[in-house]
Amino acid sequence: MKVIFCSTMNLNVSEEMKKSKDFRPISGQKFQENLFLGLKANGVDISIVNVPRVRHYPYYADKVIREKPFIINGENCGISLGIINLKWINYISAGVQLFRHLLKIIFKNKGEKIVFLFFNMHVPQTLILLLLQRIYANVTVCEVIGDLHGAYGVKNTRRGLHSWAIARLGNWLDKSVCHFDSFVLLTEEMAQALRLQDKPYTIMEGFYLPESGSVQPFQDEKQTDEKTIFYAGYLGLDYGVEHMLRAFSQISDPDYLLILAGYGEDTNVMCQYMEKDDRIHFLGFISPSNVAQWQKKATVLISPRTSEYPFVKYSFPSKTLECLASGKPYIAHQLPCDPPEYAEYIQYAHDESDEALRDKIVEICSLPAEERQEIGRKAREFILREKNPKSMCRRIVDLWETIGEKEVSNDE
Repeated sequence: MKVIFCSTMNLNVSEEMKKSKDFRPISGQKFQENLFLGLKANGVDISIVNVPRVRHYPYYADKVIREKPFIINGENCGISLGIINLKWINYISAGVQLFRHLLKIIFKNKGEKIVFLFFNMHVPQTLILLLLQRIYANVTVCEVIGDLHGAYGVKNTRRGLHSWAIARLGNWLDKSVCHFDSFVLLTEEMAQALRLQDKPYTIMEGFYLPESGSVQPFQDEKQTDEKTIFYAGYLGLDYGVEHMLRAFSQISDPDYLLILAGYGEDTNVMCQYMEKDDRIHFLGFISPSNVAQWQKKATVLISPRTSEYPFVKYSFPSKTLECLASGKPYIAHQLPCDPPEYAEYIQYAHDESDEALRDKIVEICSLPAEERQEIGRKAREFILREKNPKSMCRRIVDLWETIGEKEVSNDE
């Protein structure tokens, strides 16, 4: 079995950030890299055919993106396709290039089973893979779904024809997935929402791999009176940011600091709180390495997302893995998407009220430094041991092996 990963990654995150006016979140980039590395670590014959996932010109500096080898950790893992990066033409260009390249792979491997693996329902991949799956009997498609669109995704509050078109496209993407052969889902509820019925799938909420590829020595917390609460992520009301700001504002101790980093449409709300409280600081959108540095400085890390919005059941926050792996206590609310084994390591607030979140922040920050370090150490060991790419991607390999066994049994 040959696996072709039809990815949507950046060749170099740091360089792409310099060229972009509004860089996209990198959680999908990390997920896809770890997906590839995890499958390869399990002995899967896998290579990459990548469609660059960047904004069209002028939001991205290049009108034309050249075809290049795709390099991960210094190794040539496949190809990143060239596209004409103008509005709407970028989709057509990506689709044409992808179709041309995948056809070459199919003809080169006649008679051999090919699995096309792709992530998160990007339009060109969805259209092309639907077509190839129907034409060629030796082609199967496995989709990894990180987020749902349409009725089960984050609501788009904007108005106008463009937003209407995006909503219709999201609904079509969600409905189209049932035509593929197998699935990797972040939560069990995704299968119900997509009406997969008897289609084979596995649950894999995510994975974590240290940036350097090796575990860094655990760093003891520096003794200081300051209590720093750090949040990095999307700054939207749906993600509980104002809830976090209200909870923090109820803490009167001047030694407490709230540091926020990220992007989003609701930064104006955050600015209103910053005007009233000089303990709240906003760093803007920062690189993954800067996020890691701030995590090291923090007393606790936090995610204020609540279960108020339906989309929470159909996604799993990637920051949960990263924050638990940081070695710092991670405060959050217990969400429907959380697998039960996380309860021992996440510092859950008693309920989803502002007061409960405030109390949990004060409770953890008031612990002796040694106790906080022990909380962080246990959580990090859990993530590195149980949620590494090789361990998690074994679930996908088991899924494919089960499908293969059933096909052999049916043939007999």
